Amino acid sequence: MKIRAYEPVETEILMKLFRDSVHAIAVDDYGPEELRAWAPATLDRLAWDRRLARNFSLVADDAGRPAGFAELTNAGHIDMLFVDKDRQRQGIASALLCALESAARGRGVRCLTVDASRTARAFFEARGFAIARRQFVVRSGVRLENFRMEKGLWRRSLTAGLGRR
Repeated sequence: MKIRAYEPVETEILMKLFRDSVHAIAVDDYGPEELRAWAPATLDRLAWDRRLARNFSLVADDAGRPAGFAELTNAGHIDMLFVDKDRQRQGIASALLCALESAARGRGVRCLTVDASRTARAFFEARGFAIARRQFVVRSGVRLENFRMEKGLWRRSLTAGLGRR
């Protein structure tokens, strides 16, 4: 598997991956109405195209088929990170996050943020993110709980740890 840049021809595939993943993976943390509001049956393809093209968007490619994707804004916010419902716990999300962190460091971002779902909270906590606050967003008139999480990014200095004499 390789991590590569998003290609606009993949939008429909990524929309389906998102929808299927939310409905299969988050089912223990959110009710049916919440899931439908979060990942409705119909999504705006043009809006997704624009969003993925505007941000730094990556795809985990497994033999030409997307196994996951992630998106990072210029401000260092991880807008989306989703893995195919049948490919969970295979290191795909970790690989995507690692690539986003590397890109963010290269762009001079000092802090990553993410609005993590109840389902994704433990994943991000295990990778050094801390909860900044609990929050609620409204999608299609339905209130959804998530967590604003943050992770500081520090560049390692070649002289770090060396005392001055």
